[in-house]
Amino acid sequence: MVGLNDAVARASSVFQLVVQQHSPRATALRARPGPLTSRLLVVAAGVAFLVAFPLVDRLIGDDAIHLAVIPIAAAAVLLGLRAGLAVTAVAFAAEEAMSAVGVTSGPINTTDLSTAVFVSLALAVALARVNTLVTELRVEVAARAEAEQARALALEDLRRQTSYDGLTGIPTRVELERELEGLMREAPPPGAELAAVALNIAEFHEFNDTFGYGAGDLLLERIPSRLERVVAMPAVLGRIGGDEFCLATFVPIGDGPVLGRRVLDALALPFGIDGVRVAVTGSTGVAVARADERAAELLRRVTIALSSARAAGRTSVVYSDSLAHSSPERLALVADLQEAIEGDHIGVVFQPQVDPATGRFVGAEALARWTHPTRGVIAPDEFVRLAERTGLIGGLTDRILEAAVREWGLGRDGARVAVNVSTLDLTDATLPERVTSLLAAHGLPGDRFTVEVTESVVARDMAAIVPVLREFREARIHVSVDDFGTGYSSLAYLDDLPIDEVKLDRSFVRRAAGDPRARAILRATIGLACDLGLHTVAEGVEDRLTYDLIASIGCSAVQGYLVSPPLAAAELREWLARR
Repeated sequence: MVGLNDAVARASSVFQLVVQQHSPRATALRARPGPLTSRLLVVAAGVAFLVAFPLVDRLIGDDAIHLAVIPIAAAAVLLGLRAGLAVTAVAFAAEEAMSAVGVTSGPINTTDLSTAVFVSLALAVALARVNTLVTELRVEVAARAEAEQARALALEDLRRQTSYDGLTGIPTRVELERELEGLMREAPPPGAELAAVALNIAEFHEFNDTFGYGAGDLLLERIPSRLERVVAMPAVLGRIGGDEFCLATFVPIGDGPVLGRRVLDALALPFGIDGVRVAVTGSTGVAVARADERAAELLRRVTIALSSARAAGRTSVVYSDSLAHSSPERLALVADLQEAIEGDHIGVVFQPQVDPATGRFVGAEALARWTHPTRGVIAPDEFVRLAERTGLIGGLTDRILEAAVREWGLGRDGARVAVNVSTLDLTDATLPERVTSLLAAHGLPGDRFTVEVTESVVARDMAAIVPVLREFREARIHVSVDDFGTGYSSLAYLDDLPIDEVKLDRSFVRRAAGDPRARAILRATIGLACDLGLHTVAEGVEDRLTYDLIASIGCSAVQGYLVSPPLAAAELREWLARR
């Protein structure tokens, strides 16, 4: 292989020689190319194709040949070949190329014409290579454009998936709130007011158990068309829960309860499901929009009315302020909670979890925190229950999830963050989509996130909750059963649940060191979970004796004040830096 420096110096010398001595020899070659010239051209072409590519690559990479030289050299080669190796043209083009890359000629010590031909052909190959690179660049640019277009389409599809229910095609709660906001800004027709009706399908879980989940999905798909027949004026309709819908439209003043009855009448007409006529009943809550009210507040009030109807076993309840446990202080707290949710004043802290065998940090649980401007810190149990009773739980859960994922970030290799979700959240079919969209927006992989569900909730309503848990598993999101051991049939159904982890109830953990029965239960539960391939987390580890006991049993992780109290994100980073 000819070295770059040697080839350039050799070519430069020959080009200078050809320029100086071209007259008689070049004229003869132009006039009559003989056999020697032809053979020389064939040999030179073969050598050129063997050597040209590494030579050109090095020239382009190291010496940055000006692109303007390539067309000049190529034109000279073509002219030279057409005229029968016009050495003057070849030499001129090569000399210009050497000058462009800043190469000076060395001593004239050879008259080898093949070198001139070789470099000329090499430059021609360089032109072909440049054309190839340009083509590749165009292909890459086109591929990037297609990728950007695909990404835009994917984002739009993702937005639609989060805004519209995948089963029924109608708006989810978030999109419904936006559309309802627009409807509330419209001036009502003369003598009309805006009324909202929230509908719950009675005994829907039993319907699924009797007819199957496929039949349940068919029923849910057909309900929107039934509800749309109820209204003649502009209306908005959305799915606000697993078996709950909300309809809002203008009605004659005072006819809100009439709209509720019409919704129930439409629902009462038999549905044809797989050749079987099925009668369905339900409950409704009714609320009338108030002056200058926001959509979120109207949805909150109509949800309270629906919850009251279900709790009282009534078919319909119209909202009144007495339903909201109407002490002035409680109403004020509800308003403050709504403001905190909308104003992003709900935060999280993280309680670390470590592997008891090695002390290695493996994750953390995100715990919600609300500091009231006048009452100080409000206990999570208090404001979560308040949100559940007043229809604010969906917004509160979204705010907690957003804060947890945003604060967690991507800097903790392999560690997972866990968030406990409410009972009502688990009956909302849109929850898995909301969580996966949030993770995608922040670039957090699903296997770095854990959804915690309370065992008593799962035990009470497995038929409704298990499908939601399966959706999380399909998205590679981990599922953990919290407070494990407080239910009545834990060990019986453990193998049937789509879960990855059990969190042992702190009541067993705290008693384990001094209570043989609690220790036996703990040991049996951890052993069974390990046999099923499940992780185990012990909560409430507050002393070294309990920590060592948990480690000896084989628990996957521990969490408690002995390891660390709950920490803000900045404090957690400092805690990790000290370890």
